[in-house]
Amino acid sequence: MKTMFTLMNHPLNKEQKSDAKQNLKVNKFINISDDGWANISPSEISVKSSVSGYKKY
Repeated sequence: MKTMFTLMNHPLNKEQKSDAKQNLKVNKFINISDDGWANISPSEISVKSSVSGYKKY
């Protein structure tokens, strides 16, 4: 199964989750629009270091 990372200001609704489970075989959803993501400076060349905390998934 797969993990879907979302970057939205609201959670997925039931239909969206159901569609992802059925068509993409997703079994886990993680919203990465938390404080760490929201506070990335627009002057950053890369977001690589900012998303490194999500590598465990």
